[in-house]
This record gives sequence, structure tokens and C-alpha cells, in this order.
Amino acid sequence: MIPRRAQELIILGVGVFTPLGILAVNGSAFLMRHLPETRIVLAFGALLSGLLLNGLAAYAGHRRARRHVPDILHEYRWWIWSLIVIVVVGSAVVGAYFTYLGLEDANRLPDRTAVIAAAFLLLFPFAITIAARRLEEGRTARGRAGQRRTARERAP
Repeated sequence: MIPRRAQELIILGVGVFTPLGILAVNGSAFLMRHLPETRIVLAFGALLSGLLLNGLAAYAGHRRARRHVPDILHEYRWWIWSLIVIVVVGSAVVGAYFTYLGLEDANRLPDRTAVIAAAFLLLFPFAITIAARRLEEGRTARGRAGQRRTARERAP
């Protein structure tokens, strides 16, 4: 016997599935008819998304680096900030451009270029964050190992 709450949730799920499917199909048909306008909007959205996500990841990486190598960051701050801006803006522009190119022809959808651009826009910030964490973990482990050696040297 299925509990009453589960029955209600199943009925609700089945009841909501069809109207949502109808909305999705009609929304997709609308977007396909207005693909030139849609591709501009989506390319702009990809640019904005890339700037925001990559900017947050770069900020997190810079914040981690500030804890471990503040002298280097202070000494080369203009070069480092210039590099950060170039990478963040460049990757966002590349993602937006390939999104725009990938939505050129409705008959070729789903397009490999647009899918790769979307995957790049999603995965690049994660790659930046993972790389920053790996560098932090490696630096922390080396720092701990150095502290252990000096403590051992003092003991005998």
C-alpha cells in the first residue's frame, strides 16, 4: 500500500508533467522561429555569465593567493590584475562568440559549437577554482613539512 502523501505527490507529478511539456515545446518553437533575435540574447547572456562566473572564480583564486604569496602579489599586482582581466574577459568573449556562431542555423541544432561553448562557460570557472585549491593544498603541505623538519632539528 502506497502512503497517502506519496499518492498525492505522484498525482501532482503526473498532473504537472503534461502542462510543463506543452510549455516547453511551445517555448522551443517560439525560439526557433525567432532564432536571429534569440542568438543575440543568448550570446549576450553567455558573455555576462562568463564574466560573472569567471570573475568569481578569479577572485577566489586571487584571495587564496593573497594568503600564501602576498609579497609576489604586491610586487607584481599590475601584471597579475592585467592577466586576470585578460583571462576573464577573453574567456567570456570566446564563449559568447562561439555561442553566437553555434546558433546560426536552426537546421543544424543542436550544434556542436554551441554545446562546446556552453560546456566551456560552465567548466572553466570550476577549473580555475580547482587549480587554485590544488596550489593552496600543495603550498600548505610544503609549509607543514618544513615546520616538522625544523621542530625535529630542534629536538636533538
